[in-house]
Amino acid sequence: MIQGLLKGDVVFTNFEAAVAEKGETVHEGRGFLAPPEALDALATLGFNLLSLSDNHAFDVKVTGIQNTIREADSRKIVHAGTGNNVAEAAAPVYLHTPKGTVALIASASGLIAPGGSATADGPGVNELRIEAGDQENEATLDLPGAPENTPNHEDSRRILQSIRGARQHADLVIVYQHKHVFGNHSFATIFTEGMQERLAPNDWLRRWTHAEVDAGADIVVMHGAPLLHGVETLSRPAHLLRSGQLHLQRAARVDGDQRTDDLGERGRVRAISGEELAVDFVPTDYFELRGRGPARYS
Repeated sequence: MIQGLLKGDVVFTNFEAAVAEKGETVHEGRGFLAPPEALDALATLGFNLLSLSDNHAFDVKVTGIQNTIREADSRKIVHAGTGNNVAEAAAPVYLHTPKGTVALIASASGLIAPGGSATADGPGVNELRIEAGDQENEATLDLPGAPENTPNHEDSRRILQSIRGARQHADLVIVYQHKHVFGNHSFATIFTEGMQERLAPNDWLRRWTHAEVDAGADIVVMHGAPLLHGVETLSRPAHLLRSGQLHLQRAARVDGDQRTDDLGERGRVRAISGEELAVDFVPTDYFELRGRGPARYS
């Protein structure tokens, strides 16, 4: 599997953590912290394109956002989805390869900590807020009887504009969303009760991703749900691609703080000329390989 990653022109993943220096800790709630050397491990495995947008990017607050950006920049890893303001967080980034230019736009929805969303002059995540009628659906509460979810107008317009801009400058446009919002139940309720809606994308989400494709996305990829969902292909002129290499992550506690124990959910994307669309999934269980027993998700 590692050899396959190293052969990729574009090797992409979401970095679901906040980089923490020695002495920087999470004092409230659950935190995914990683040392700066975690990015060295990613680079060694060939990863050259990262999304930093997710609900754990703000686990060490502004310090974690800025740590992670600084460490990715110092290793020349192209990254998207967070920034020192919302314009930076929403902006497309570009990875130049011998076979063409790849753009990435990244965002996150649901379970974003208060203060974690980037603003006009404040660091944070490129958040796509989801609304159920006149309420914001943050995936933290059950909202019985609420209208169907819709993406916030301001946020969706900003993201679609970034996609359209990237389409003008890239040969392949990847759009990433870290998503914890399903229907009108909380993320915890959906999974503790094993609700059917966890097994497939909701209708509002399919409409939103189709809008992203119409704006110029060649591939839309999401993480968040600890389940493997289906793959939909749309018939429109687009670059042909192959994607694969996926595994799910668990976390371990180190010295009282929770740190990511593996590299996160991973994907490899390569533009391939002259082939039909092919999608390959290679499940990898690092805990079983290490003799710790299999990770189980339901």
